This record gives sequence, C-alpha cells and structure tokens, in this order.
Amino acid sequence: MLGAIVLAGETPGKIDPLAADAGVTKKSLIPIAGRPMVSYVYDALNAMERVDCIVTVGLTAADGLALSEKAIYHPGFGDILDNVLGSIQLLREDHPSISHAVLASADIPLLTSDMANAFADTCLTSRHELYYSVVEQSVMERAYPESGRSFRRFGKQAYAGGDLHMIATDIDVGNIERVRQATQSRKSGLGLARLLGLRVLVKFALGRLTLDETVQAAERALRVHGRPVIFPHAAVAMDVDKPHQLEQVSAILEAQNR
Repeated sequence: MLGAIVLAGETPGKIDPLAADAGVTKKSLIPIAGRPMVSYVYDALNAMERVDCIVTVGLTAADGLALSEKAIYHPGFGDILDNVLGSIQLLREDHPSISHAVLASADIPLLTSDMANAFADTCLTSRHELYYSVVEQSVMERAYPESGRSFRRFGKQAYAGGDLHMIATDIDVGNIERVRQATQSRKSGLGLARLLGLRVLVKFALGRLTLDETVQAAERALRVHGRPVIFPHAAVAMDVDKPHQLEQVSAILEAQNR
C-alpha cells in the first residue's frame, strides 16, 4: 500500500499574492471552476486504489473541505522539509504497512489519478529513497505553450521541475541541514549548484553539467539516494504560481466541466 501527502499550507509569515487577490487565506483554497484548487489534487490521489491514507498538511477541518475518510489533517510542522518529514512520521505511526508516499503540492490542479498511478508505477521499478518528477522543455511547451515556466539546462536538454514526488517511508536523511538548504534553494539553479560543490558550480556556469552528474553530486552532498523521473505528462509541472497560470488552468478546467 501507498500513502500520500498534499502540501497545502503557506510559508509562515508570508501571504501569497494570488490568495490575497482571491480573498482566501491560503493559495490551496483559491477557487478554480467552482472548487478549491487543492480539491483537484486531492481527488487525483484519493482515486488511487493503492493509496490508503492522505496527509493534508496546512489545512484543518475548519477550512471546510469535504475530503474522504482517507484524510488526515495537520496544520503544519514548520518549513517544507519539516512538513514532509513530519507527514512521513505520521504515516509510519498510523499505517506501518505503507512503504512509500506520493507527495504533491496543492497547486497542480491538472493532475489526474492516471498520471499519479503512472508516476508511482515508474518509481517502483527501482529502489530509491526519493523520486522527483522533471518534464522536458519540449514536452512542457507543447502542452502549455503560454505557461511561462522556467527551465534548467543540463547538457543538451532543459527541464522544468515537477511538483509530484515519491518518498520511501524508511528514508534516512543523512545530512538534514544540507537537505534543508537544498529545499530552500530549490528555485535557484545557481544556489543548488553552489551547495553541491565547486566542480558542480563550475560545470553549471559553463553549461556543461548533465542531469546524471547533478544526481550523483546531490547524493554525495545530501546523502539521500534519489532518482529523477523524466515524466511525459506536463501537468505535473503546470503549477499555479502567477496570475496568467491561474487563468490558463481555470480555462482548462472550466472547459472540461462544460
């Protein structure tokens, strides 16, 4: 069996501008096609037959979402890393038979259960502690040409980071402070390269750093056995961060409803 984690809270002390414009307290609650954004992600994970329990971090029952009996609410453990590790600990305590947890942010409402199942199937073909989705630039721009996503180049290919991951519940975070720094620098290619060492930094600056080299350097620096999953479904990287992305996603989901 699998567990699932939905990151649906806010950074402590920060107000998301999209949430403020929508008149809600958290970005995950922004209404899209008549429903809170997080509900689309939750429904995709809830429809996975293998998922036995879903930890929803950053929301409580007071937020008024009608989630399923699989839901466990938690208001939050701290920063992103604390939220992930705290959720993993909850799953270990309440559902010891769960070996892995599918992890999704609340702002990828185009996610479907078929995509989530395909991602889980791909991950489970190998034995790693952490799996993270990436989408090739050509795939992303073909699916959502006006998304305005940023890409990082590794060798001859450029990728967008996805917001769908999988974590083994017995993960051993070897260098937790470096992992924390990595999560805080996740949107800065230069920041991540600096964290992984001088050789990586130089190759990144010269545009010669490959994805495999980055993975190997990350394993050495963070002491976490991870694997990137080059995923064919661009929806996992179509997160709602900016007004034009919210407009695009809203139009897609409204059209699907019609």
